[in-house]
Amino acid sequence: PPTSGTSDPWSNARVLATISSTWKASMSYQHSFALSANYIVLLEQPYLVSILKLATSQAKGRSLAQCIDWFPHEKVRFVVINKHTGEVVSTKYVSDEVFFVLHNVNCYEVNNQLVLDLIAYPSPAIINKLYLDKMRNGNFGQTDHPKLKRFVLPLVDDIEDVEKNIELAQVPGCSASAIRTQDNQLGDHISLECQEIGEEGLDMPCVNPLVRGRPYRYMWGCGGFEQAFFQGAVGKIDVQTGECWSWRGSPDAMSTEAVFVRRPGGIEEDDGVLLLSTTSPHPDERDAFVVLDAKTMTEIARAEIDGRLGGSLHANFLPNKF
Repeated sequence: PPTSGTSDPWSNARVLATISSTWKASMSYQHSFALSANYIVLLEQPYLVSILKLATSQAKGRSLAQCIDWFPHEKVRFVVINKHTGEVVSTKYVSDEVFFVLHNVNCYEVNNQLVLDLIAYPSPAIINKLYLDKMRNGNFGQTDHPKLKRFVLPLVDDIEDVEKNIELAQVPGCSASAIRTQDNQLGDHISLECQEIGEEGLDMPCVNPLVRGRPYRYMWGCGGFEQAFFQGAVGKIDVQTGECWSWRGSPDAMSTEAVFVRRPGGIEEDDGVLLLSTTSPHPDERDAFVVLDAKTMTEIARAEIDGRLGGSLHANFLPNKF
C-alpha cells in the first residue's frame, strides 16, 4: 500500500498470497500480472525456470537464460487471487492453446466475469531475437508476431456448481469462450478460448490511466522491429471494433514505448497525447522526443537532440508535481 512520511516505500509491504508452481521442479517465468478492481490474475506459462539448473548455474557457468526452457505442448494456467483477502480462487482456468506473454493490457470485471486483455506471442522466440549480435546483424527476422487477445474468466467459487460443455462467457460483443471440461492431464477445469483483436505486431501496451481496471475502448503500443502490420510504428487499436491506426517516423527509425498523457479536462478516453522517443541507425538522422495526438495519431511536436538516445523498453511520465 502507499506510504507517507517515510523514505522507504516498501516499509509497509506484505506478502498477499503464495502460490505453488504447477510444475514441481520448475517455476513459470513472470514479467507482469493483471489487476482488476478486486482481483489479481497471474499467468503460469510453460516458459519454465528449472530449479535444478538454477541451483547449479554458478558451478556450471550457466546464465539465467540457459536455465529456462519452453514446453510448447503445455498450456497456460490463469491463477486468480482476491486482491483484498489474498485468497486464491480454487477454480482452475486453462487456455486452449499455448502462448507466451510479457505484457497485460487491461483487466476488468463485468457481470461476475473477468475480462483480461494481453499481448500474446506464439512462443518466446522474441527473447532470443533481442540478443546484441542479432540486432547488430539485422537478423531480427521475427515470425512469431504478438497479437492482442481477450480472455473471459467466469468467477466461479465452486466448479461443481457449473454445468459441463456449456458456454459460460457472457460478455456482450465478445467472442471469447469459457467452457467447463475435464481431461486426464488437467482434471476438472474451465477451458478458455480467446478473442483476437486488431492486427498483429503490437506490444508495449498502454491505456488511459483512468480506465485501468475498467471497461475501455483504446490501447496504444509500439511495433518495434516486428515484421508485421505495425513494423516500425506506434499503433492504436480500438478494442471494441478492432480498427487500427499507426504513426511512423523515418523508415528505419525505432520508436520506444509510448506513454499516454490525458489532456487536462479531457472527457473522451483518447483525448490526450502520446509521449515517445525515436532513434535512428543513420548518422545523419537525429534522435528526437515526439508528441503525438492520441486521437488522430498525427505528430504535433518534436524536439531533436544532439547525440543518441538509444532504444529502450519501458518509459514513464512524471508530472510537474514531482
